[in-house]
Amino acid sequence: MLLGGATVVGPAHAQSSATEPATTEQVQGVKTLVAKGAAAYRKNDFKSARAAFAEAWSVYPYASVALSLADVEMRLGRYLEAARHWEFYLASDPPETEQAKAQLAECRKHLGSLRLEVEPRDADVVLDGADLDHEPPPWLLWLEPGTHTLFGRYMGRISEGHSLDVAAGVEHHFTLSLPSPPPLLGPTVPPPQTETAAPRREPVPSSRGSSTRTVVVAGGGVLTAAAFTVAIVSGLQAQAVDRRRLTLLADLHRAEPDYVPQNGLCWVGRPDRPALCTELDSEIDTHQSSVKRANAFYLTGGIVGAVTVATFLLWPSSNKAAQATGLTLSPLPIAGSRGLQLGTTF
Repeated sequence: MLLGGATVVGPAHAQSSATEPATTEQVQGVKTLVAKGAAAYRKNDFKSARAAFAEAWSVYPYASVALSLADVEMRLGRYLEAARHWEFYLASDPPETEQAKAQLAECRKHLGSLRLEVEPRDADVVLDGADLDHEPPPWLLWLEPGTHTLFGRYMGRISEGHSLDVAAGVEHHFTLSLPSPPPLLGPTVPPPQTETAAPRREPVPSSRGSSTRTVVVAGGGVLTAAAFTVAIVSGLQAQAVDRRRLTLLADLHRAEPDYVPQNGLCWVGRPDRPALCTELDSEIDTHQSSVKRANAFYLTGGIVGAVTVATFLLWPSSNKAAQATGLTLSPLPIAGSRGLQLGTTF
């Protein structure tokens, strides 16, 4: 029966949907808490009554406790919780149902409803930060009036977040569609480069002495060594950053549920994107910069080293030996430019 002035349905005589029967300790605990709640109820202390009934409910879910909770929650204006307890009470097939159905209808006048469709149907839905645990959609959800947020998850894909304004006594309709998987991007192939052979020039005689050649060769050697040193240091930095990136990725994967794949951990479209993703993005950018710097200085060192060796071999004092091997050194045929080009004949 419904809670009245001093009447409470005793838990020992009520049905429950629990699969396991209550133990002796649970029965005694529920009786004590229900008596405490009934005493507060008779004093019109509905907050204390609800606290006692809610604790009794957590000990064992008797239908009579659901009845007591539903009654006192309506008096406190907690219509959503009261409606859930009326539904539980009616599911226990009580002898008197008409009054309970009327009270459930009264609760729903103060609530809004949401008829929710999901595409694909087996996607997970997160409503107000909690996963929905229902039968497959469409779902009819009863909600408190106000703004509610939801998004969906499916096979590593996450939909954008949505905000819904729910009004009391109104049935709302919404279809949540998850995005299609992004297309796989293949490697970018650079366009073919057309090589233009430089015109052959006769060797340029030089009047500089051996001391000048020594300075040029020594300077080229220093520049080559410096370029390779920077390249090696940049490569070591890239390896250290990559180790930090792998550590962050492992920490991020441990903090996320198992159903989220690695390629969906830091997807930009996620409304609940983890904070570690920002640090991971920074490490990735640093790693790429270090790799590019190392490659650039390796290339520079190779070019400077080759030019240094060619200068040493093709200096005028070595012209005869160079010409015997078919090597020539000539100025670059570009207006306003300074430099030499290395050529050979076969």
